[in-house]
Order: sequence, then C-alpha cells, then structure tokens
Amino acid sequence: MNDSENVFAVILAGGQSNRLFPFNKVLSDLTGQGRSLIQQSYDRLVKSSANVRPSPLVSPGQTFILTTAPMVLPIRAQLPLPTAHIFVDPARRGTWPAILWAMAHLRMKNPEAVLAIVTADHIIPDVRAFRLGVAAAIHQAATEPAVVLLGVKPTPKPSDWLGFGCFKMGRLPGNAKAGVRRLIGFDEKPALEKASMMISERAWVWNAGMFFFRISLAERALTLFHPEMSKTYQSVVAALSKGDMIKAKKIYQDFPLQIQHPSDPNRMVDNTIDYAMIPHWLRQPGDHGVLYGLSNALPRWADVGEWVALRGLLKPDRRENVRLGRVILDAKTRRCIVSADQGLAISVKGLEDAVVAFSQNTAFIFALDPARGVKEVVAGFRQRSNEKVILSESDCRVLCKGGRVVVHGLSGLNVKLVKNQLSVVGRQGVL
Repeated sequence: MNDSENVFAVILAGGQSNRLFPFNKVLSDLTGQGRSLIQQSYDRLVKSSANVRPSPLVSPGQTFILTTAPMVLPIRAQLPLPTAHIFVDPARRGTWPAILWAMAHLRMKNPEAVLAIVTADHIIPDVRAFRLGVAAAIHQAATEPAVVLLGVKPTPKPSDWLGFGCFKMGRLPGNAKAGVRRLIGFDEKPALEKASMMISERAWVWNAGMFFFRISLAERALTLFHPEMSKTYQSVVAALSKGDMIKAKKIYQDFPLQIQHPSDPNRMVDNTIDYAMIPHWLRQPGDHGVLYGLSNALPRWADVGEWVALRGLLKPDRRENVRLGRVILDAKTRRCIVSADQGLAISVKGLEDAVVAFSQNTAFIFALDPARGVKEVVAGFRQRSNEKVILSESDCRVLCKGGRVVVHGLSGLNVKLVKNQLSVVGRQGVL
C-alpha cells in the first residue's frame, strides 16, 4: 500500500485573525490569485496540475477541516467538502485538544492512519517543494514511530524570529528520506538574544506548525505524557463510538485550556501541541515517538500575521502603496496598504503611511505604526458591538451607512462608508 493511501490530512482553520482585522485570514484572498488561503491549502493537498509535480498528496475523501462553528458555512461555500469532513471544535481548549477531537473521529476509520496536520492560513507559493516535503514526512511517519515537523528557511534578522517556534536539526538517520533529520532542540518563540545565538549556530529553522504522526502513536504518547488528558480523550472516543455526539462534546470541555510549561512548572501556557507534546517527544524518544524535522522544507513561505507583512508579498506601486482588490488611489496617497475584500471597493485621496482595510461591512483605518496598540483597538471593537463608529486616538469626520468604521491613530480624515463603497479623503496627522 502506498503511503498516501493510509493518510488523513487535517487542515487547521480556526482563529479570529485579529491582527488582520477586519479580514478573516483563512477565508480571504491575500495574494491576488483569486483563491482564499484555505482554498490554496486545499489545492496544495488534492489538486492535480500538469504544471506541478509530484501528484496530489491525498484525495478529497481523505481531507478534513478542523475549525470553529462560525466558520463552517463560509468554508463549505469555498470548498467541495461534505459537512462530515468538517470537525467543529466544541469549545475553546487549545490546538492540542482540537487535534485530539479530530483524532477521536478519524481513529474510527483507521487507528493506524498517519495524520498530516497542515495549516489553512499560510502562503506557500512553491507547491512542488511543499509536496516533496510532506511526502517525505508522511513516509517517515508511516515507516517508524516518528513525529515529523516541517522546517521553514529562516531569515538572518533576529527580530524576524520573534513569535516563531524553532527546532534544531541533528544527524541524518540512515533510513530517512532525503532532508529528514533527528531533532535535538525545540524552542517555542525564543527571545531576541537567543534568536541571535540560534542564527550563529546555523542548525535552527522555523517551525511551520505542521505535524505528521500515526494516530496510534499519538495515543500512546498521550497516555505516557498526560494520563489525565488521555482519560478524557478515551471518554470522548467511547462516546463517539456509540454515536453520542452530545456527550462527546460535553466531555471535551474537561480538556484543560492551559497546562504547565514543560520546563517551568510555575508558568501556565496554552494547551498546544508545541507545549503539550513536542518537548516530551524530544526528551523521551521511544516507541511512542521520535522527533524528526525537514530542514528548509518550505524555502518560500509566509505567515501573514499583520497588515505590514503584505509589503513582502505584493508588489508596491511607484508611490510605495500596496493594493489588494478594487482600490483607487490618487497621486498624493503614499506608503499605504489598501485592501478591499471581494465585492467591496475603496477610494483613497491624500493619505500617507496608513492601512485601509474593508471587509465584512467593516472599515478599519489606522496609522502604519505597529507600536500603537492595534490589538487593543480590535479587542475593544468586538466588545462595543452597538457602536457604528469608533474613533481611537483620532479626530475625523465619519459618515457611516450600512456598516461600521474604526479609525485609530489618525486625524483630519473624511471617511464615508455607504454599503459596499468606502471613501477616505484628507491628509492625516498622527496624533
């Protein structure tokens, strides 16, 4: 049997995309290709193309989505998958319990299958490199008790490493596919000083957040590393095997949202696979799992974590503006990022060093300065659902009909939002 015939691909597609507000990163086309990021993720797994080799990694029947309830209908509108292939996280408990939820369903199909946990919110232009790397990872996970991570070629700038997990490559096993090596180090989001040391060692790569392992192997490891969590998992499995979805969802809420940091018992962290499992696999290799990584498996890759990241993905115009969607800018608009979602339009006059984003009937306009508290503004927006206009550190004239407008860190603007048309006029001053 080929490796691919014994594989289930699970695309992680949750999250609120706060840093790309008001866009939903997973559901939006951020590359100008006419396909959303989740559609591109699906295509990389299953789509045949005469121009891309090797062949698809899995069939649509082997592909599943792991997401949250509000995302189900939008995802079904974008992907040709039945509802049974979309696993809805019953409650917010962290990415590791969410993966266990998918495992509990898929083990009923084949408890010895390899899971390919991939992302829905990354930009990976080189489909061939992706497929070669994933094929090697699947082979390793299928032929021995292995847990495989995909590596991303890092930049030499230490500040770029902040916010990324990293792993250190060791020796090359004799039976491994090309590029697959044992892991000898793992760090979830290193500090700046440590990142500089990692760069000088030249053995560390960024972790792409994709994982490959057998279901049965992860179950053995869970029993060893987290006995209480394993009991909850087994109870979920038992309920699902009896067709009792209501009971399974109720039991799921017993998973902890946070766990002790693997190397600091005085610190609590989110219950993610990076904290809950990877450090244990690294320290205690055995028949419950040995960690491997693919160095530079993704030479071209981007995690669009904030609006300014689009500067590295889309070609700016001669005035250093980045445009996405139906956007009209005048000659006095410079160094801006302007993005209109499908079916919407933006016109901008006399604006400098700002972001104008229009999606889901909401316009967000803010100074292009990452130190000015955008995250807090978005959190406040979600709490103030009755307000049509929110001005944060701003003094602007706003006309809003049929939507909502948020302006942060700018003054002197005239903003007009009428249905699917947004207009921004005026030379702003940063307050």
